[in-house]
Amino acid sequence: MKCRTFFICLFFMPFLVKSQDIHFSNNGIIPTFINPANTGAFLGSIRASSVYRDQFSSFIENPYRSVIVSVDSPVAFGFKENHWVGVGLQLYNDRAGDVALVRNGYGLGAAYHIGLDNDFRSVVTLGLNYGNIKSNLDEGSARFGNQAAELVNLSNYGNTQSNISVGVRFKTEFGKSSIFEAGFSTQRVTTSRAIRDTLNGLERRMNFTALLNTQLSKKIRLTPEFYFSKSSNFTNTSLHIFPEFAFGNKNNFLFRPGVGMRFGDAMIMHLGGMYKGWRVNLSYDMTVSSASVYNNNNGGFEIGVQRIFTIYKKPKKKLKLICPRL
Repeated sequence: MKCRTFFICLFFMPFLVKSQDIHFSNNGIIPTFINPANTGAFLGSIRASSVYRDQFSSFIENPYRSVIVSVDSPVAFGFKENHWVGVGLQLYNDRAGDVALVRNGYGLGAAYHIGLDNDFRSVVTLGLNYGNIKSNLDEGSARFGNQAAELVNLSNYGNTQSNISVGVRFKTEFGKSSIFEAGFSTQRVTTSRAIRDTLNGLERRMNFTALLNTQLSKKIRLTPEFYFSKSSNFTNTSLHIFPEFAFGNKNNFLFRPGVGMRFGDAMIMHLGGMYKGWRVNLSYDMTVSSASVYNNNNGGFEIGVQRIFTIYKKPKKKLKLICPRL
């Protein structure tokens, strides 16, 4: 097992160091990471989100582990009554298994939302995010064996890369209760080939997302979600389908299982729900690519949690004096 892991890590080392990029199956839990135009795009006061991913636990000694935490809020009105501004913050950590590649990143985002009607049924959004990604190799956690350690100078690897992301989003409601959303974003827009080759940094990355939420009956809705990502010659295309079942007198509990496919890589099973501002989703990636020979189809496990807080302001009441003679 150790010998097999050694040769596999040695073979993939150039690709992991140059192009390894954080990715999740719970993209709906962390929308601001995928597209900065999603910042502040929700009904509420504050949205806090987090996803933890563990991949290849049965395959290598130090599995791939990724965690992201984000918070965003619609903080102010824009130039018109049907415009508003959203701001947000995100932090993440990504560890690339036995090669001990560690990336820590942060981002500060803002988005300007333009309502195309007074009822906010159609909205166009422009988003911007600025942050940094710091990469290094953890010498204490690396697992190469003596031979490979002589090939890689771990102590000389490390860089900090700026991460400027821009995005656009469109949402519209049609019919009685159907919602369509689509967005496009580009991450690390200032990364040139020269900077990438010099710093061993991450490539520029493009993301496209789309979903359609449709009501099939009073208690059932259906949401297919599409996600596409491209970085250099690597692409990630996935399709997820979520049936949603409402329970309770006020339909305040939503049971949300799902199934998805990351084409050419894994089948994804989801189990989640929503209740009073809370959203929880568990997902499991079952490897269906050629890598299943080594990991026995065991891919990645994720848990995502989101909470939307709604803070109501107490209305100001004017004191009325009643004449005692009346």
